[in-house]
Amino acid sequence: MNKKNLYVLHCLTITMVFACLTAAGNGIVSAQTVTKKWATKKLFRNPESVLYDRDRDILYVANINGEPSEKDGNGFISKLGLDGEIIALKWVTGLNAPKGMGVFNGKLYVADIDRVVEINTEKGKVIGEYTSPKARFLNDISVHSSGTVYISDNWINTIFRLRGGRLEPWLESSQFNLPNGLWAEEDRLLIGMDNAVLQVDYQKKNVTNFIMETGFIDGLVATVDGGYLVSDFHGAVHIVRPGEKAIKILDTSKDEIKAADIDFIIDKRLLLVPTFFDNRVMAYEMLNDSIEKP
Repeated sequence: MNKKNLYVLHCLTITMVFACLTAAGNGIVSAQTVTKKWATKKLFRNPESVLYDRDRDILYVANINGEPSEKDGNGFISKLGLDGEIIALKWVTGLNAPKGMGVFNGKLYVADIDRVVEINTEKGKVIGEYTSPKARFLNDISVHSSGTVYISDNWINTIFRLRGGRLEPWLESSQFNLPNGLWAEEDRLLIGMDNAVLQVDYQKKNVTNFIMETGFIDGLVATVDGGYLVSDFHGAVHIVRPGEKAIKILDTSKDEIKAADIDFIIDKRLLLVPTFFDNRVMAYEMLNDSIEKP
């Protein structure tokens, strides 16, 4: 029996709950630790991002509804219940190609190509628009606890900042390689890109490696105990931690179902995946052990 089969047999004998196997070609250990809870109807239009609003206990879905870089006015934001029922398909309309979102103090911030749109979550109305002549392809958003909004622009390898009503470039680095997923922690900003998560100190703006060999990163969110979930757009979601191999927990690529900008509700252990061309949002419950160290 070869080493690969011995390893699989060993994993199977550890537990009857999880199936461990070696992913072909990349050596990444995969653990089937999620259970599908629901999938919406195929009513969305290129859903690129999903975001949980804890204050209102609902989800927002950003629909590009066209080309990701085209200013066509076709984009819209949907409201979605935690049971998978669509509350309002076209809750806010008139956007171009909305992608990453962040919510803070009753306001929803949306990256929309070269601008950030501010939406009043109570009224479902656009109340602000922030632009920068340097912005080219704003993608993901993460909001610091102070209310400062950080936005990635992967066309020009730059992180923008929205603060005090002003959108401006905050950091550009030669270490950036298609920066996309962002996660704002109290003392640092995490930046997911092609095959790495970098960390940046807010004050000194020092860029250092944090988690390497991650594969391409679209969405980036925290779990618990120092872990993070990353999606690769192609259909896979991994748990990554510093100094450890990525653990694949989901892969829908064989069904040609994408995994764009994900979100994760820690206390509900609910992973939310927008499927882009498949025009749905899917929800998966992660088992307890799947968010602990393997």
